[in-house]
Amino acid sequence: MSEKYKEVMDHVRLSDAARLRILDKVNASESKNRSFQWRQWGALAACLVVAIAGILVWHAHNPATPKQNPTVMAPSSIEEQPTLEALQAAMGFPVEDIRTLFPETAEFQFKNYFYEIAEITVQDGSQEIVFRKAAGSDDISGDYNVYAVTEKVEADGTTFTMQGNGDTVTVVLWQKGEYTYALSLTPGMAKEDVTALCMQILALEK
Repeated sequence: MSEKYKEVMDHVRLSDAARLRILDKVNASESKNRSFQWRQWGALAACLVVAIAGILVWHAHNPATPKQNPTVMAPSSIEEQPTLEALQAAMGFPVEDIRTLFPETAEFQFKNYFYEIAEITVQDGSQEIVFRKAAGSDDISGDYNVYAVTEKVEADGTTFTMQGNGDTVTVVLWQKGEYTYALSLTPGMAKEDVTALCMQILALEK
């Protein structure tokens, strides 16, 4: 009951019975008002709960699709070519046909790396030889091992850098004209045999 109403009532002369009846009606009215206000707040809270639940359900069935950038197809860094001719076409420069240096039983694979390095892998029994060629003067062997022996061999006006351990050579590097070359040998071979192979490859370059 409000203070103003109580103040007014204090100046009104009523019988005790009348006074009690009026006070009961006022209290009942205020109780009814409070009950109505609680019902209003309860209804509002219920509406909010229903709205939030509806939003959650909608998002569960309609997940946001993240913005995607257009797919850009990048060329593969390594491509296998079916033939030597296909490798040469992909590279745009001549690649020596080292197949003629090995027996017919040998197997060959042709690859290009970034359209910059041509590679021929030779599998001759247990011996694997990887021959690489590229424009420029960089080391294109792809072998980053540290070897105990590094030796330079001069032959037919070309300097061959041979690396290996003990009496065997594992990597050979050289340059000829505008191209750089590399041989990787697994297992390593004797220096005399490697030198002979390099001379045969030089003859193919002419």
